[in-house]
Amino acid sequence: MRDQVSAGDMAAFERLFELLGLPRDALDRLVRQLLASGRAGSHVLMPQRVSQLTWLGLTPVQLARLDTFITWLPSRTAVNLNTAAAEVLHASVPGLRLADAQRAVQQRNGQHWQTLEEAGKALGDSGKLLTSNAHQLASNYFEVIGRVRLDSTTLVERSVIQRDDNQ
Repeated sequence: MRDQVSAGDMAAFERLFELLGLPRDALDRLVRQLLASGRAGSHVLMPQRVSQLTWLGLTPVQLARLDTFITWLPSRTAVNLNTAAAEVLHASVPGLRLADAQRAVQQRNGQHWQTLEEAGKALGDSGKLLTSNAHQLASNYFEVIGRVRLDSTTLVERSVIQRDDNQ
């Protein structure tokens, strides 16, 4: 982990927290704790899944609000424009209005975008700000949800799997 968060990443999370009605101080505390967890000799443990972000200061209510829009992955990845929720598109593309993101998601649901240029056109003027560093059209990570029920007890397990070169 680096000693600072990129300005673009921080701005995207600021927009997401604002949209979700989460306090700015919760984001600031989360970032400070994440940075601390990446330092050698730190007493702060690095989370391995989204639910563990409460270790870094998010309340259970804040985490529940945020959980739908984030995934904890073992490495930094760009936002997958073909699967991201409208709220995530709004947060990750500077200047993109939520209504435009919602319209683009409805269009995308008919057929996924094949190129960043195609996605950019669907996002309107703000789509010109798409970058290959922050945005992509596919992913090497996939979420698998398993559910087992025995009588009145149900167990749900969410796992993230990684695929590299069809392996």
